[in-house]
Amino acid sequence: MRQFAADQAAANRRLREASRTDPLTALPNRRYAMDQLDVEWEIAQRTQAPLACLMIDIDNFKRVNDTHGHLAGSRTLKEIGQVIESWLPTGAIAARYGGDEFVIILPGADAARACAFGEELRKQIHETALRTSDESDAHVRVTCSIGAASYHEHVGPFGPLPRRQEVLLQLADKAMYEAK
Repeated sequence: MRQFAADQAAANRRLREASRTDPLTALPNRRYAMDQLDVEWEIAQRTQAPLACLMIDIDNFKRVNDTHGHLAGSRTLKEIGQVIESWLPTGAIAARYGGDEFVIILPGADAARACAFGEELRKQIHETALRTSDESDAHVRVTCSIGAASYHEHVGPFGPLPRRQEVLLQLADKAMYEAK
């Protein structure tokens, strides 16, 4: 009976982990990121600490798939996820938002820090030769557009913005499209 309970608990942990993880990049998925953004939003409102969010879109990603194939495109996304994860500051959360978009949550970062980090990350992604497969020496380089928004700088005329994480994401998304 104990073994069954232990097996069931382990299966539940694996299922919970799978529901929070993007299977391609092994980064957290959008659901997990939105849950964490909600937690960080609450902390930022309560403490008046800054909170920044970056939206990242791989430029002309369709060209990678069209030129090298969808498996190479998947490999490219996986490697970009690894680059993002390796550059994350302590306490930051990166996730695959969907398709060729990623989101990074930067607790404690103001707009200037978020922009500086985003620019360094953009350069690093551009400079990294991404392998298109395990069997090939072929590499591809991609560029990305990054938009940043910070909770601390976006205070309305009557105090902080409404308690909605989507506002921060919308501002970062808008900034990303302006960067394109």
